[in-house]
Amino acid sequence: MMRHVARLLPAYVHGQLTRRERDCVLRHIEDCPACRAALTREQWIARELKATMPAIGRPEPGQLRRLWPRVRSQLVSVPPAARMLSSMGVLAMLALVFALSVSSLFGAPTHAIAAPNPLVPADIKATTTPVRTEDPNADSELAASQTASAPIIYRPSPAPPPGDVNRFIQR
Repeated sequence: MMRHVARLLPAYVHGQLTRRERDCVLRHIEDCPACRAALTREQWIARELKATMPAIGRPEPGQLRRLWPRVRSQLVSVPPAARMLSSMGVLAMLALVFALSVSSLFGAPTHAIAAPNPLVPADIKATTTPVRTEDPNADSELAASQTASAPIIYRPSPAPPPGDVNRFIQR
């Protein structure tokens, strides 16, 4: 015996099955009273939904005529605080536009300076550039360039004279 076809019945009622599946459902409901009863229920539900669904959401006669005045009263009535806030916003915007236009008409021209303190170039001296480099492992003394200064040698500060040592110690 074939398996029950209850899962295919809604698609069968709405004409969504392939020819092979429809034939399978028809052969099965001839032999199975449980699936035949389920098909009858599905067909009844489909007819009821088809008859009932268009009426859902449709207003009753005169219903809109009774409701429309209430809807309009709620749309038109704006609370006084909201009206005042709206008018204050418009006034603030007008004041801002007025202030900007007056400052642009009577103010002095302004210029934006990208770098207000331009850097002054340092004294640049010409140096010689070697045409080729020497072997880094070679033991040759390189001459200092013309801009190089003498190396700084750090030395310890001189010691105070022996008699004045007590003067430097804090008590």
